[in-house]
Amino acid sequence: MYINAVGQPKIEGQSPSEVEATTVGPPPRGFATINMVIAPEGVVVIFDRVRYRDDPKWKFTGGRGEPGETPIQGCLRETKEEAGVDLAEDQPHLHRTIPMRGYDIYAYVTRLPKLPRESTLRKRANEGEDVDVWPLHHIYMMADDDPYGKQNSQSRHARDFLYFQYEIFRDVIVAEIEKVAT
Repeated sequence: MYINAVGQPKIEGQSPSEVEATTVGPPPRGFATINMVIAPEGVVVIFDRVRYRDDPKWKFTGGRGEPGETPIQGCLRETKEEAGVDLAEDQPHLHRTIPMRGYDIYAYVTRLPKLPRESTLRKRANEGEDVDVWPLHHIYMMADDDPYGKQNSQSRHARDFLYFQYEIFRDVIVAEIEKVAT
């Protein structure tokens, strides 16, 4: 059952952090997670040829939740399966929840002091996707200046980043870039 800290069902209007911090068990409807893993070396991205066969896209780690799983458990599992990065339950921080038709997306941000050694970080995810590490400004340049990649020649993947994920994390990306610049 999906309840808050005082034993009541999830209350409409609770902030995502209140819901995440006070829930026990899986959410009442389906969910997916997205996790933007940031380290000084860059951000972990996945090239998804499986779900986007006709037009493959780069994206952050994430996927659908499994039965009985909480959103944080799904985030941890997907990050491990796709990128080979083991996280503690307190490392990902809920950035926002996005209601979709029939399920919710839980968007997390994980800041690491350092990425795992290259031998630990996967080159291929569990479903055959490529794994890479990009500087944050690379995602910002390709998505913010030209979201559909029609004119941006500076990025080899300009049309290929899953733009809706960029929009979810745009404020985090911009803040991180500004932090580095100062």
